Amino acid sequence: MLRRRTKPLVAAKPNGPLWIAEDLFRDDRALLVDDDAVAPLSGENHLSTALVDYLLQRSLQPTDLQDTTLVGSANSLHFFHQVNAKIATAPSDPNVAKSVENIRQRCSHYKDNKFEFLSPFCIDHHFVAVKIVFDLRSPDIFHEVSVYDSLIKGGRRNNSVHRNSPPAKYLRSFQQFIANFCLFGNPKCEVLLANPDHIVEKAVYRSCPMQQNGFDCGLFAFGCVLHLLKGLDVSADIFNQQHISKLRESLHAVFTVTDIK
Repeated sequence: MLRRRTKPLVAAKPNGPLWIAEDLFRDDRALLVDDDAVAPLSGENHLSTALVDYLLQRSLQPTDLQDTTLVGSANSLHFFHQVNAKIATAPSDPNVAKSVENIRQRCSHYKDNKFEFLSPFCIDHHFVAVKIVFDLRSPDIFHEVSVYDSLIKGGRRNNSVHRNSPPAKYLRSFQQFIANFCLFGNPKCEVLLANPDHIVEKAVYRSCPMQQNGFDCGLFAFGCVLHLLKGLDVSADIFNQQHISKLRESLHAVFTVTDIK
């Protein structure tokens, strides 16, 4: 059995800033892995969001990141759905209304700077990576919306993200969160709510390494985000399927031979 980490990376701050999508480096969670998360590494299996998050959190320290760089969980779509759903029930439930107000207060700091949000995320049984640069002070809120999909090549004639694609569902949820919780009371809030596809219209697929099988998307998304966080251009040849296959083998060996502290 793997040894679990129990010591928090940072002190819990329940009344402090709310980090978008449970930021892996600034939230108060020390991520855990167990045998169920590690077992899929041994074969041609999809990995869990828990393992992808754990790998990303253990690859960098909070001090490695700029204050304006945010890193979302691989399960961040669930975060957006859960938080956005509060808006519909708040008018009829005082406790939910209080929670919504608390979240808005804790998100107020996003109005004061330009931020870069990066995340691997799982949607429709496939991992994708995203990079969103946004500035709530700017007339054009979303300065960059880049999608990295290891099954879709960038550099095509049309790199736009289709409004019915899985990444578009994620982006709409992100925009809804920004509108409801970071821009509440600002005229820009109503603009974004009136056009849920605004962020999708700005999104493009970027060139990134391509997987050659149907189960390594989690490690490809992890690799893309890690390279972007280190300031590296994610070109199609920065790593390849051979590297990812070797990484999978090495991770399985490390997790099954060594206790994780």
